[in-house]
Formats: sequence, C-alpha cells, structure tokens
Amino acid sequence: MSALGNLRMRLAEIDKLMEAHQMLVRFHKAQRRLKLAQGDITKTLDALKNLVGTPGRGRPPAIQVLNKAGIVLLSALLQSFVQELAEDHIRLHFSNVANDVNTMAEAVSMQGNPHENNINKTFSTIGIPKIVNRLHWHGFDNAAVKTRLRQLNELRNNVAHGGTNQVTRKTLSKMKAFVLLFSGRLDNEVAKTAQQHTKP
Repeated sequence: MSALGNLRMRLAEIDKLMEAHQMLVRFHKAQRRLKLAQGDITKTLDALKNLVGTPGRGRPPAIQVLNKAGIVLLSALLQSFVQELAEDHIRLHFSNVANDVNTMAEAVSMQGNPHENNINKTFSTIGIPKIVNRLHWHGFDNAAVKTRLRQLNELRNNVAHGGTNQVTRKTLSKMKAFVLLFSGRLDNEVAKTAQQHTKP
C-alpha cells in the first residue's frame, strides 16, 4: 500500500476518537440529568433520551482529553506519512542507481514534528527542495497552507507540553481535513517531480 493509502487508513483512528467524543458527551449529559431527576420518572426518561440522542455543546475534561489526543495523533500520523512517502520515493526512483536502496531509504529521516522546515529538509535530502512552497489548492493558497500547518504544529506542541489550549471537536475535524488535503497534494507533488526527473 502507498504512503497516502496507509495514512488514509490510519486516519480512521481519528474518526474513532471523534465517535468516542460524541458518546462521552451523551453520557455526561444523561448523567447530569439523572442527578437532577431525583426519582422523577419523566426527568429520568428525558435523561435516557439524552443518552441516545445527538450530543450538543459542552466539553467536560474527559472530552478535552479525547480532542487533545486526536491532535497529537494527527500530527504523528502526518509525520509518519512524510517519512514513508520519502522512503517510497527513494525505493521507487533510486533502485536502478543505488546499490542498497533500502539502506538509503532508511537513512532519510524526518527529524521532529511535521512543520514546514522539517518537511522541506526531508525532501531536500532526496532532491526535491522546498516542496512545501509548491503546495496549494482551491481555497488555500500557499501562505494559507503554511499557516494551517504551523497552527497544527503549535496546537500539537501546546497539547503535548501541557499547555492550556482548548481543542474542540470542530478544530480536530478541521485539522484532519487539512491533513488529508495536504498529504494528497504532497503525494502528487512528489510524484510529479519524480516524473520530471525520469523523463528522457
């Protein structure tokens, strides 16, 4: 499976966190209503309906933990994707010139979080300089891409190092959508560059 295919499969883990988020919100609301019911059957039934209904707003601490875990996982998945994409590129396009292509692929390593400089450095080592500068799509010019990537890394660092930033389900969902688009464009750009280098 390709690096992009692997990433898309792994992103299902983020969906599971968001599902757990919804279930936890429902549980907390039902629990609150049951406490208020104090034996009143109508209020107890309302609490049970809340348990199986769609959750509304509210972020108890346990839900914040799920959202924050999702951001850290999302960043780790993007980092893994970048590394795997670079390794795949080496194996695919250097096998006829390098004696030990696997050793070469393993030597390329992305150091640190997936921010612009680290991604650029990873691909520069295999002949694709400043790749992040080439990424854009409808509604996201290159400056917006870099800004969103920086926001993801800043949020990840804040969460991972005990910061106080709140992470909503909407933020997690927005960042996941960005990672999907970013990884697809990065994959396309690597493939396009590879085709240009292999033209006779």
